[in-house]
Amino acid sequence: MNSERVDSIFTLASVFLTANRKWIVEFAAENRLPAMYHNEDFIEDGGLILYAPSLLDLYRRAVSNHERRTPSRCYSPLDRGGP
Repeated sequence: MNSERVDSIFTLASVFLTANRKWIVEFAAENRLPAMYHNEDFIEDGGLILYAPSLLDLYRRAVSNHERRTPSRCYSPLDRGGP
């Protein structure tokens, strides 16, 4: 096997990677490797780049879509006072 140097690190969602995030962040910093992480926990431990959706923004969009598509009063078949 050739001993080639790694150019960068990109993490994916994994319990193993998240559990070892401090070691991964330290390894990337010591070896001056650009690293892109999937979770904010990596950034809190010293990582530089996060590539993930904003969960707050996703929740806001979901609520907005739900409010737009749902009438102000939903009627149930069990509701006696329906339209």
